[in-house]
Amino acid sequence: MLVYKVVRIPSATLLLLAIAFFLADGAATASAEAPPQQRMEALLRTVDPPQPPPKLESSLYRLTQAAGTDALAMPQALPGGHQVQVEVEASPGKEPEARGAIELLGGEVQASYGRLMQALMPAAALTELAQDSAVVAVRRPLRLRPQAIVSEGASLLGSGDWQRAGFSGRGARVGIVDTFGGYQQLLGNELPADVVFRDFTSPRPPDPCDSPLLDRHGTAVAEIVADVAPGARLFLAQADTSIELAQAVDWLLGQGVQVVNFSAGFPGARPYGTTGSSFDIFVDSVDRAASAGVLWVNSAGNSADSHWAGAWSDVDGDGLLDFSHGDDTNDLVLSSNSASCVTLILLWDDTWGGACQDYALLVGYFDSVGQPRVIASDDRQDCSGGAVPREVVDIASVTTLDRRLYIAVRKRPEAQPRRLRLLLLGPGSLQYLEPAGSVLPPADRPTTLTVGAVPVGSPSVIENFSSQGPTWDGRVKPDLVAPDRVSTVSYGPGGFAGTSASAPHVAGAAALLVEANPGWSAPQLRQFLESQAVDLGPPGKDNVFGSGRLRMGQPPSAGPPATPSFLSLAPQDGESARLTWQPPQRVASYRLCASLDADFTAAVSCREVSASEAPGSLAVGVPWWDMGVVYYQLQACNASGCSQPVPAGAVGRRIWPGGADWNFYVTAIGVFGRARVAAWNASLVSGKVSDLALWSGVAYFGGQMVHVCSGVPPGRGCGPIDMDAASGLVSASQAFPPFGAVAIALRVR
Repeated sequence: MLVYKVVRIPSATLLLLAIAFFLADGAATASAEAPPQQRMEALLRTVDPPQPPPKLESSLYRLTQAAGTDALAMPQALPGGHQVQVEVEASPGKEPEARGAIELLGGEVQASYGRLMQALMPAAALTELAQDSAVVAVRRPLRLRPQAIVSEGASLLGSGDWQRAGFSGRGARVGIVDTFGGYQQLLGNELPADVVFRDFTSPRPPDPCDSPLLDRHGTAVAEIVADVAPGARLFLAQADTSIELAQAVDWLLGQGVQVVNFSAGFPGARPYGTTGSSFDIFVDSVDRAASAGVLWVNSAGNSADSHWAGAWSDVDGDGLLDFSHGDDTNDLVLSSNSASCVTLILLWDDTWGGACQDYALLVGYFDSVGQPRVIASDDRQDCSGGAVPREVVDIASVTTLDRRLYIAVRKRPEAQPRRLRLLLLGPGSLQYLEPAGSVLPPADRPTTLTVGAVPVGSPSVIENFSSQGPTWDGRVKPDLVAPDRVSTVSYGPGGFAGTSASAPHVAGAAALLVEANPGWSAPQLRQFLESQAVDLGPPGKDNVFGSGRLRMGQPPSAGPPATPSFLSLAPQDGESARLTWQPPQRVASYRLCASLDADFTAAVSCREVSASEAPGSLAVGVPWWDMGVVYYQLQACNASGCSQPVPAGAVGRRIWPGGADWNFYVTAIGVFGRARVAAWNASLVSGKVSDLALWSGVAYFGGQMVHVCSGVPPGRGCGPIDMDAASGLVSASQAFPPFGAVAIALRVR
C-alpha cells in the first residue's frame, strides 16, 4: 500500500550533522560494564533534548541550524540553495498575509487548500517564517510514500460471472488518486484507451528513500480496477501531498465520478474523532466527496505488524514509558547493522491545535564503536494553535553495533498521562506490538469504505500486516477484506501485495454495481457490498475482517428490472407528498403514472425520470381542487424495457370552501396487506390548528376512527399510521371544533 507520510531528512550526512545528538559521557562511563539495555536506558533517562522555537517542527528546526554549515551536503536540495518543502498553516482569515510572508522570505507557494499552503522554502528562513503572526504552524507535508508489499482476485470475488452476464462497469466513472508511472504504455490493453489523467504534484527535493515502486503504484491499482470492471471510465489524479489530494478531489467531483479509490494513507495525520482547531483537510476532501454522493474506497493500511498502542505507565517513576514491566524501551530489531529509511511516529490523545500534554520521542542506538547516541523529537506542545500531539523521528541512515534501535517515550512532569500510539514505517521488527487500532487516516473515517487484505491463495486468513480497528473513537474498521498478492503488468506475477491491491478490487466491484443499478446511492452500493461478503473471523462485523471477504454474488439476470419494492407514501409539505421505495437492480429510469381512478382508466398521464435523479425517492403532486383524488403507480425501466407497474398509493384533497377554511390532504398506500395512512394540515391561515383523524373505511359512514391528532398547526401532519382496511377504503377528516368536520375517502391497493 502507498502511505502518505511526513517528509523525511534524506541522507546520512544530513542526519549526522543536522540531528541533535546527545552523548552522556559520564553516564556511559559509569555504566560501561552494564548490559547494553541498561546502559541505553540510563542514557535515555538523562537526555533533555532542546525544543524548537514555537510553531516550528523539531526536524525543520534542525534544518535551520544545519543550513549555515558549510560542510553540509544536502542531496534533498533543489538547484539554487538549501531548499525544503514545508506545509504552512495560516491563521483563520490571514491566508494572504501568510502567503506574503512566505514570498518575502524567498519561498514559493506551490499549492494551497483552505488555510494550508505547500511551499518550497530556504531552510535558513524557517524560524523567521514561524515567528510571523499570520502563521499558526510550519510543518513537513504529509506526502506519498510506498508501503506496498512487493488478476487473480477477480475470480475470487466473482466479477467474472458478472462480466459474462454482460456487466463491465459501463457508465461508471472511477477516480483513482495515486502515482501513475508508465500508464501510457498500458492504454488500449491492460488499461482502457479512454483513461483521463491529470497531474497535481509540485516539484520537491529528491529523497533517496523514495522506492522505485512508488512511481508505478497507481498504475498497478488502475490495472486491478480495469480487470474487475473493464468498461468503467478511469480518471487518474496524480497527487503527492494532502493538499494535492484535496485539489485532486475537486477535479474528480467535476468529472462526475461515482467511485474513488485511494490506496494510500497518512500516518501521523489527525485521527478522526479528535478535537481541536488544526485544519482537518480530510473534511474538505474525503468527507466532501462522500457528501457529494461518491463511494470512497480506501485501503486500511499495512501497519498491523508495525504498530504499538497503550496507556501511559511509569511504575518506576523515571519519566519514561514502561512498554512492559521493567522495560523502558521498545527495541526495533534490524536485519543488518544499518538502519536506513526508518520513520517512527508517536501520537497521543490530546487536542489537535492547542495540544498541552508535552511528550518526546527518543531513539537510542550504539554506533559502530559502541558509543551510545540518541536522536530525539520534542516539539512544543504548549497549548498554542499550532501545537499537535505528534512527534516524528526520521532516520535516513545510521550504523548500529548490535542491530537495534532503542525507542523510548518521555513525558514532561507537568503533562497528564495519555493513551499513546507508536507507528513504524520502514524495515525492522518492533519488540512490542499491538495490531489493534492500526488503521491509517483517512481510512478511519465513517465516510470511507475501508478494505483490509487476505492473500489470494489463502483467502480466509488475514495478512499479518493488514491494519486493524478499532478507530481512535472506537468504531469498527475495516469494512471489508479483499485479495492481495495478485498479478499486474506493473509488479509482475503475484507481485502486488498489501491493502493497496485489495481496495481496487472493491472499487471495481462498485463500478459493476453502478452499471447494474445506476440509481443506487453510495450508501446503497456500500450496503450491498458488505451484505454479500463472506463472513470471516467471529460472527458479524469485526476489527480484523470487517463484514468479511468481498463477494459479488450472482449477477442480475438480463431483461427489464424487477418492480420497485417496499413502497411508502407520506406527506412532505403543503404541495407535495414523498414516495419512497427500494430500487431494483439494473434500473436506468422510472416511469411514474397518475390517474383519476384506481383502475387507471381515466385521465392517465405518465412521466419518466432518470434513476440518478430519483434514487429511491420522488415527490408526487397533491390535487389542488376540492374532493380531488389522484392514484399513482410506478415502473422501473432500462434499455430492455420496464417492469410491471406497482401501485404507488393515492393522494386525496379537501379544500372547502377555500384555502383559509377546511384545507387538508390525505395519503394512503398498501403496505404488506395493510393500509398506511397520513394527513396534512394545509391551511393558509397561520396558527389555525385543527384536529386530523385517520379512518378505516368511509369516515362518518360506517368507518372506524383509528387515530386522532388534536391541535395540528398548519404545515404539520398526522401519521403515518398502519391500519387494517378490509373494505379497501380509508379516510381522513379535518375538524375545527365546534364548526364541524369534512372528510375524504380513497381506495387502497
